[in-house]
Amino acid sequence: MPANPPATLRASSGHRSKQSRTARRLLALLASASLALAFSGALYAADPARPVVKLRGTLDFIRYGYTAPSDHAVARGYFSQYGLDVRFDASKGSQDAIVRIASGTYDVGTADIPTLIQFAAQNPAQAPRAVFLVLDRSPLAVTTLRKSSITRVSDLVGRTLAIGTTDGGSRLLPAFLHLNGVDPARVERKVVDVRVRDTLFLRGDVDGLVGNDYTVLFNMKALRVPTDTLAFMRYADHGMDLYGQAVVVSRALIERDPLSVRNYVRAMAHAWRDAAIKPQEVVQTVVDMDGTLDAAIETERLRYVVEQSILTPNVRRNGIGAYDPARLQRMIDLVVRGLDLARAPAIGEIYDDRFLPPIEERAVP
Repeated sequence: MPANPPATLRASSGHRSKQSRTARRLLALLASASLALAFSGALYAADPARPVVKLRGTLDFIRYGYTAPSDHAVARGYFSQYGLDVRFDASKGSQDAIVRIASGTYDVGTADIPTLIQFAAQNPAQAPRAVFLVLDRSPLAVTTLRKSSITRVSDLVGRTLAIGTTDGGSRLLPAFLHLNGVDPARVERKVVDVRVRDTLFLRGDVDGLVGNDYTVLFNMKALRVPTDTLAFMRYADHGMDLYGQAVVVSRALIERDPLSVRNYVRAMAHAWRDAAIKPQEVVQTVVDMDGTLDAAIETERLRYVVEQSILTPNVRRNGIGAYDPARLQRMIDLVVRGLDLARAPAIGEIYDDRFLPPIEERAVP
């Protein structure tokens, strides 16, 4: 070949050289992607050589239709396939669940995000972290009888509401009233045991009660109360665009074993996806555990939760657990103002976004 090849040959040779460099870069990128995928898979895979990790879990209330996915994940082996041994206990409400996890008595559980915000504002060193959002729309509501003619928040002035001590709706009631221009001091609140709350309401001892809509509605149904006699004043319809319950874990667990947190979240996402697709099968798990439960009522309850609080337009687009930091920041600001908290926790004190499974594992067909 001549020492100085023709220009066309030099151009052709340069073109081939450029193609070669491009091909090498592409191969390098593919190799990196393959390694990343392999690493991602490793984060989820159970290591046969790794000892089984035992986690103590808390529900955010009693065992019934709504809380069934947690026990369903146990029964279906969703935890054990990742080397986790998880057992759940019932609780008195979200505050109870959060305190259990913050104290180290429990490792994982479920709790209401607004309640977690309040706890984190007051206990920044101990507060657990939410790692997977379950309810995209808050189920918090004030329930009254239609015949009472309570149709606006201002109609609650001078009325008596039955509230609990540890549930999210009761703790957030002052913020709900403030936001809607009502002085909380003008609404009488009667702290009652959840086991007698419905009876007091039906007997007329209180004008309404505070709680999750799916709890009250189907409790009344089980008591043969016609549902068309009930009226629900939902927080979400009155200026409180809140996330509801979320999967919550202790900070100690996140720090010492992030792999177990990742796998725990993946198993819970699987269980909640099952709840959206086959609620009857999910509910059967807790019916088998507690023979006093009515399978039909509890299945209807879980379907209601899925339709009203989970399958929002956002979730249908982005999957269960989809997270919007701007929305969470608005929630934090709202709860801090409404409850007159001394400090506003940062988003990172409430939610750790590192453990969200891929969308294909959260999408509902």
